[in-house]
Amino acid sequence: TVAVAAPPLETLKALTRAFGKARCVGGVYACLEAAESGGIAPDAELLQVLVDALVHAVRFVKGGVSMETLPTGGLAEVAFVGRSNVGKSSLVNMVLGRRAIAYTSKTPGKTQQYNYFAVNEGRAVGSFHLVDMPGLGFAKVAAPLRARWNAFLSEYFASRRELRMVVHLIDSQVPLQETDVSIMQMVGAAVAARSEQEGSGLAPPLDYAVVLTKADKNDGRVSSRTVDQVRRALESAGCPAATPLVPSSAKTRMGREAVWMLLREVMSEVRLEES
Repeated sequence: TVAVAAPPLETLKALTRAFGKARCVGGVYACLEAAESGGIAPDAELLQVLVDALVHAVRFVKGGVSMETLPTGGLAEVAFVGRSNVGKSSLVNMVLGRRAIAYTSKTPGKTQQYNYFAVNEGRAVGSFHLVDMPGLGFAKVAAPLRARWNAFLSEYFASRRELRMVVHLIDSQVPLQETDVSIMQMVGAAVAARSEQEGSGLAPPLDYAVVLTKADKNDGRVSSRTVDQVRRALESAGCPAATPLVPSSAKTRMGREAVWMLLREVMSEVRLEES
């Protein structure tokens, strides 16, 4: 096999812009892969070029509070979930390259519905629903409401046909919390249930990834102790052994390209026109 050198950084930026203008998702991801395989660390400009190439429009669709109130239409969904105050909405804004798409609040538990955002609406390739989910585990939420949220979440993970991926945000600066373990257990059960249904025409297989937030507070690193703790919890919950762990920081934009690599399959999915 002959190794092929990655193009220079400025060439990568120009190619990424060109592929973005042509709405060629595969070309944009090829540029991202070239940077990764060539050991090129994306600078701030390339990261912004990447997002601009992949995200042409974002629109708030609606907020759902039950399975019956979620959007119809069959568009693939990626759900971002985590504990209250984990930095979820800030990370969503960072990934999308927008300042205030997902509402950020100093009050934990502020998001109380499944907020749906259409990314690149109307395109055959590169469009999906990003779902900003309520922060879980906030102590001031009444127990009955918390129970309803958990039941809704469990049903959503297991049976929502449009759901393709769950991105679980975990605070890398604190010990793993009970709420995070509960989310893992729900995902593990949903992955198993969907695997049993494969080929039945019901919910398709579910992808899952963990994003470790606030890594900037430890010089962009996540301690091996935290990684080991998360890996053990994932195994106990029955989650896939190959579940990706992505260090991130909304403050420094660390992990932005890695999150977009997680979304590659969803971004590449061809949406057929409804008859």
